Amino acid sequence: MGRIYVGETGKRYREEEFLRFVERRVEKAMKGVHGPLAVAVSGGKDSSVMAYILAKKYEIYPFYIDLGIEGFDLRSVVKELGRVIGMEVEIVDLRKEYGFTVPQASQKLGRAPCSVCGVVKRYVMNAYAWERGVPLATGHTMDDFVAMTWNNLAGEVKYLRYVRPRLPGDPRVKLAPRVRPLFYVRDRWNRIYAEIAGIPYSPEPCPLKSVGFSTTAWIKENLGKIEERIPGSFVRVLRNLKKLEVKEGEEEPRTCKICGYPTSREICAFCRIRMALGIINPPDQG
Repeated sequence: MGRIYVGETGKRYREEEFLRFVERRVEKAMKGVHGPLAVAVSGGKDSSVMAYILAKKYEIYPFYIDLGIEGFDLRSVVKELGRVIGMEVEIVDLRKEYGFTVPQASQKLGRAPCSVCGVVKRYVMNAYAWERGVPLATGHTMDDFVAMTWNNLAGEVKYLRYVRPRLPGDPRVKLAPRVRPLFYVRDRWNRIYAEIAGIPYSPEPCPLKSVGFSTTAWIKENLGKIEERIPGSFVRVLRNLKKLEVKEGEEEPRTCKICGYPTSREICAFCRIRMALGIINPPDQG
C-alpha cells in the first residue's frame, strides 16, 4: 500500500505513520480514561480496530452478542480477533441468556429487525458492562457522531449532550459509563488501519438490514461528501459541540419495574419485548 492521504490534515502518511495517526486520535478520545473496559465487538471493521488498539494499553473485556441471525454468525471472526489481540472474546448468546433471538422477536412483534436489534444491543451492552462494574466502549465513529449531530439538530436538540467521547454513568438506574474511542476516527480510516495491521473483520452487511431507503445511511453518505469537499469539517463540528450548553432537563431518571435498568417508561423496551414473547410476566400490579 502506498502513502495514505488524509484530507483533514492535507498529509500523506507511510503505513506506520498512519497507524500512529489513528492511535493518537483514539488517545485523544480516551483522555482521562483508565481500565478496565468492557469492549463490544461485532465482527465489523470499526469495533475490531477499536479492540485491537485498546488492547495495547488497557485491560479489556471484549464480548460479542450472538443475536441469533441465521447466516450471520460472526463467532469465527471474533474468535480470530481474540487470537490476534491475545485474549478470548466472550460470547453472549441472546437465545441462551435471554430466551429469544432478534428474528423471532421481529416476527412476533411485527417490527423491523433493525428496530428490535437496536433495543437489544443497547440493553445487553449496558448490562454486560454494569454487571462487571466497568465502562462500556463501543465502536461508533466520527461519521456516526456527525450524522447523530445532524439528526439531533433536526429533531431533539437536547440529545446533543450525548454526542461526546465520554459519558458518565448513573448508578441510580444501573447505567454504565460509556466511552467512544473512535470519536475522532473516520469510518474509512478503520478499513485502512485493519488492512495494514492485519486485523480480522467481516465486510458483509447484516442480511436483516432494512431493504430500501435508510435515512441514517443516506445522511452519513452525503455528509461524507461534505467532508471530502471541505476536509476537517467533521472534526470541527464535534469540537464545537463542546461550546454548546445543552440543559439536562428536570426529569428524574427512571428504572424499569422488572429489571431495574434505565427506561423512559414504566417497563423498558427490552423487557416489553420479552413480555410480548411470553418469556417473562408483567410486574405485579398489587
